[in-house]
Order: sequence, then C-alpha cells, then structure tokens
Amino acid sequence: MNNIPDIVLVHGFPLDEAMWADQVKFLQALGARVFTPHLPGFGPRAGNPPHRCSISAFAEDIHHYMIRNCKLPCIIGGFSMGGYVVLALLHRFAKDACAAVFIDTHPAADSPEARQGRMKSIANLQTDGIHSLVAQMLPRLLSPTASPSLRHRVQEIITRQHPAGMIQAQMAAAMRIDQTAHLSQIAIPCLVVGGSLDVITPPDLMKNWQRNINGSQWVEIPNAGHLSPIEAPDAVNKAIAGFILNTVCPGLRPAASSGKNTN
Repeated sequence: MNNIPDIVLVHGFPLDEAMWADQVKFLQALGARVFTPHLPGFGPRAGNPPHRCSISAFAEDIHHYMIRNCKLPCIIGGFSMGGYVVLALLHRFAKDACAAVFIDTHPAADSPEARQGRMKSIANLQTDGIHSLVAQMLPRLLSPTASPSLRHRVQEIITRQHPAGMIQAQMAAAMRIDQTAHLSQIAIPCLVVGGSLDVITPPDLMKNWQRNINGSQWVEIPNAGHLSPIEAPDAVNKAIAGFILNTVCPGLRPAASSGKNTN
C-alpha cells in the first residue's frame, strides 16, 4: 500500500501547470497522486475580480482546491511566485500541509526597484501583448547554456498566457507582503531547492532565508537557471524523492501506481 501524501505543485509566473510535466511523471511513478492547479488568470483559468488579485487570495484559492480534491494534509510545493503562494498558505492553513517544497523562490517583498520593473512589465503587456513577456523573461528563466528546444518549450508556455492574467499576477506580486518573519513559525519538514545559475533568486539568497526554517534542507541544482524543474528535471526530481522517502515518509517502499494529475 502506498502511503505518500497527495502532492500539490503550484506553478510560477508567467507559466502554467505544464512546467511540472517532468515532476508529475516522476512522482506518479513513485505512486503519488499529483495535483497541479492553475493559479487564477493562468492557462485556461479566468482571472479573479480585482479585489481578489493578491498573493493571499491566490493562497486561499489553492487551499480551497486542496480541500475539494486532495486527502489532507498533503505535501505542497511552489516554484517562484508559486512559492510566495505556498508561504502565504502555510501561514494561514498550516494544519493542511504535512511538508513543503520551495523551488527557486524567496519570502521577501519586492524592493522598490523590483516593483518598478513589474510596473514597466505591465505597461509593456498593455501595449505590446504577451510577446513582450517572452523577451523580458526567457533570458532570466533559463541559463545561458539552455538548449534551443528547451527555450522553445518555455516560450510556448509563456505565449499561451493571457495578458490580462499576467497583469493581475504582476500586480499581486508587486503588492505582496514580506513573509520572512513567518519562516520561523513553519513546523513541518521543508525542502528548499535552487539552481546554481539562478539570476532571479541566486543560491546565496535562498540559503540565507532557508536557514530561518528550523530543520529545513537545502539542495543546489548544478548548472540550472531559475527554471530548474524544466532545465534540470532529473536533479530536481532526485531532490524531491530523497526528501519524501527519507524525511516525510521514512522507511516507505514506493510502488508504482496510477497517480492522478489534476489541474
């Protein structure tokens, strides 16, 4: 019998649940049920009304999804903006998570410079559409050595997003609160993963905040940029599997099953 908790993975900006394809396949082979919901305004989902466009509201949305679809408590993971959402969820709904995985993310609020950059991005989306986001984000998401096919895969995910949803997400991220003070309150096992070549959340930045979560584990992914789950899926999968089998479910003997992927 498989006893791996349900796993919920929250994508980042400006992507959708397709970014987790390699992780879903791998975790299902371990026998886990894997859920990859779209945040509001991403993929085929409509955006929230303006008063519900915040990281806190996104966390409520994911929590409601967990209640409807998962056996609680579950393992919850987030990449980049998805990590902001997971931190907000843990602060308010900690009892419904048994472990957390943070990938290429951080708990701090935007600096004035970063907020200004998001406002510029919003202006570009309003005038030039989604292709402005490809030019802005693609060089920052992947390392300089990423293959053309990998760049094409990421570009395809970005270009199918709707500008209005991306504008809402940028506003939510720009207005988010600093969650650093909440890290010491996290009382579940946590894994923090980051690409060695990440220019958005560099390893030194991630290691600095990771130390504030008692007992948390850090894994650096060699030769990967910010989007490590796509650029180095084998290394990321190995880190997650080791965390689950050695820390979250020690002694478990995984068996392949038809784990479910639901978005």
